[in-house]
Amino acid sequence: LTRLMVNAKNGWFVREKASFILCVLLSKSEILRNESFYSGEEGEEGEGEEQRCSEVMQTARTVVRWSIDLLGGGDGSLVSDASNGEGGTMTIQGGGDGNREENEERVIPTAIHALASVLQHRKTRPLARNLGAYKLIAPLMDSEKSNPNSRVQVLYEAALCAWLLSFDAKARKQALKIENAIVVRKLIN
Repeated sequence: LTRLMVNAKNGWFVREKASFILCVLLSKSEILRNESFYSGEEGEEGEGEEQRCSEVMQTARTVVRWSIDLLGGGDGSLVSDASNGEGGTMTIQGGGDGNREENEERVIPTAIHALASVLQHRKTRPLARNLGAYKLIAPLMDSEKSNPNSRVQVLYEAALCAWLLSFDAKARKQALKIENAIVVRKLIN
């Protein structure tokens, strides 16, 4: 499912449904809830951290990267970094998706739904914070710019993402910085 989701050569329908199924599976994962991922509560991910985590956690991290890339205007293509050992990591490649224009009204709702789904697990929040999730969530809280067909759901899930990120102490500090404070103002609005 992960390979189907991140491969831009697949049609958008396949990628969207793969992300939906992955998010459902991850939301039910006891392994993800119970996994000891960081050495400390507020620890940062270090070198080789990706190799030590389970396949379930790697999948959750891939969903975070995929969602962030789509929200940032990329095509969601992630490339394998084989130099990191046998586990390898998926990194954001960026670029353009030929199908993005024709599916534009479904890309953002799918990406924000996937991000909201995986942010329910505290172990994914530091990665989203490090990838600049607040800056990507803020424009989605602008009700005038949203597609009327998906506006309410996107607004809800963007606010949910901001709220879930607020459980991470470093993300809270990041949200109060000048460039990210717009998230707080938009939540108040």
